[in-house]
Amino acid sequence: MKIVSYPTSNRVFRLSSLFRPIILFLGLLLSPTTISQTTDNSTEPSSYPWRGWNIYENVSMSTVDIIKKNGYAAEIHHAITEDGYILELHRIPSSKSGQKPTRNHPVFFHHAFLSNSAGWVLSGANTSLSMQLADAGYDVWLANSRGNTYSRKHVTLNYKQKSYWNFSLHEIGMYDLPAAIDYILMTTNASQLHYIGYSMGTTVFFIMASARPEYQSKIRSQISLAPVAYFTHIRSPIRYMAPYARMMNANCLPKNNKRNGYAADEDEKDFRVNHLCRKNDAETDMPKGIHFLHRWQ
Repeated sequence: MKIVSYPTSNRVFRLSSLFRPIILFLGLLLSPTTISQTTDNSTEPSSYPWRGWNIYENVSMSTVDIIKKNGYAAEIHHAITEDGYILELHRIPSSKSGQKPTRNHPVFFHHAFLSNSAGWVLSGANTSLSMQLADAGYDVWLANSRGNTYSRKHVTLNYKQKSYWNFSLHEIGMYDLPAAIDYILMTTNASQLHYIGYSMGTTVFFIMASARPEYQSKIRSQISLAPVAYFTHIRSPIRYMAPYARMMNANCLPKNNKRNGYAADEDEKDFRVNHLCRKNDAETDMPKGIHFLHRWQ
């Protein structure tokens, strides 16, 4: 075995190099400077369905309000997990014209990390898959995992307690998905459902399908959008922060507001919109604006 030794100065340099990406990432995160995207819209047709859509108006609205604003009926349901978390589910029970579902199996959407059910309806009726499927005759359900804006309740715990946040993606796959799936199938009197997950929404499904195989027979089909199973080849700056996750725990977060935990709330959505893209970009270049926000999440 060949042993190579470095002078002290080189070792110090190599050590500082390891922390450089973390410092860079934190500096970018905390910088008050507005990050903007420069896009050329001169060649885009004016008939694109996202033109005129106001992200600044919708970002302050609840999921139910956005659905109703687009002319659809909306329902709020609650499912209780085996470990006591109360999950809020949002339902689009009919098409825009008021027609009841004609398909045999409901569709269940699950959001990404640091997101919630609003991600499936923010872009409006012309581009939101959830609303288009409702118009196609499907009974549409939108998930909210434990700890996010809509699912902060628990049978015995308060979300301000540290013990409330003692969970990981494993518990979401083990308890949240089964509870939501059972509730949806019971409410709709269906035997199976279609599952559509984005990013973290695919990860928790893989956990459930592996750890609780009895639920596989309840899935008619499963669609993975930007699926995540392993982090071996991740390119995000988070890869440099992961080894220090235990140091950067909830004790480092403010305890006097709603930001305890991992899930995004309305104030954080306002921050992302106001600081991470210019108003003109968000209103005239909808797909790129949403992609940018999703990459931030």
